[in-house]
Amino acid sequence: MCPHLLLLNRPRRYASTILLCLIAGGAFAAPDLAQTDGPRPVSVEELKVAYLNCNREAVAGRLDHGTIQGCSVVYEALKEKAFGGEFARLLAWSRAQEVASERLLRTDADRR
Repeated sequence: MCPHLLLLNRPRRYASTILLCLIAGGAFAAPDLAQTDGPRPVSVEELKVAYLNCNREAVAGRLDHGTIQGCSVVYEALKEKAFGGEFARLLAWSRAQEVASERLLRTDADRR
């Protein structure tokens, strides 16, 4: 995990933090404070979490221009690393995540 992610205290800053990790370590890499061997790649899981946070914040209308740019970088990195550059695959995954999230919310609401 990129050490900058440990500094997060608000979900909407996730994309900016991932972007910092990407920039700090070079192309799709993040510095590892415990190692001196150089940067290590940002994981696909970290990119997925950042993408979903970006999507949630965008739908809520809470992104400023700088964060939108960061989210764009996260989107491109995720599309390439996880989905072979195929937008349709990323979109299918994203929609599946939305459905799963809605189910979880309904289940949680039913328990109350």
